Amino acid sequence: LIGILWMGMVWNNIPTPHYLTSGIARDVRQIVAGVGLVTTLIRAGLSINVKTIRPMLCNLAILCVLPLLLEAVGHAVVAYYVFGLPDWTIAFTQGIIAGGASPVVIVPGALFIQAQGIGNKEPGPLPVLIGCCGIDPALAVWAANFVNSLEYGDPSVHPGLSIALGPIQMIVGALIGIAIGLCIIAMTELFLHEGSPLKHGRYSPTHLTSVAYLSLAP
Repeated sequence: LIGILWMGMVWNNIPTPHYLTSGIARDVRQIVAGVGLVTTLIRAGLSINVKTIRPMLCNLAILCVLPLLLEAVGHAVVAYYVFGLPDWTIAFTQGIIAGGASPVVIVPGALFIQAQGIGNKEPGPLPVLIGCCGIDPALAVWAANFVNSLEYGDPSVHPGLSIALGPIQMIVGALIGIAIGLCIIAMTELFLHEGSPLKHGRYSPTHLTSVAYLSLAP
């Protein structure tokens, strides 16, 4: 991560500031950042077994909410009283943003530990940690938007609507993800049966690889 940070700094400042990056449109930067985040979260999701994590849903909820809440409150208090931020809205917004977990930091390390066979017992801590990586940032974004809406939002919008938008967006996002996953499964089964299995009943690795590429291509 430190190397990536320094690479970005060098790219943006050599030979002069913005010499190599001034032509990059803001939309392109957002697309690149979005692709990186989506790839990280898909890797996290593929490593989670729903049956394993189901008995630990309470632990997952606590891990998603409690650290974010404590960090946001502590950061807001320090930012307001020590650093002199002008109001509590900005202080809490900064605290929520700083307290949200970063999937780019947590997921690669958790997957590396999982690949070493550490923490893979059922139930274990790694599935809860990886599962939290997708929920905690969503909660942080919703909470930051809600706090900002109280101060800078449209007065005609009821606060209850701002509160309800968070769970609604999470549910809709989950449904869309499930739909996409079911489409990939259906396409995989369709392409898989285009070929004939070998004598032992299994398909050749070359055929399976081609099916995986075709299923994910759309």
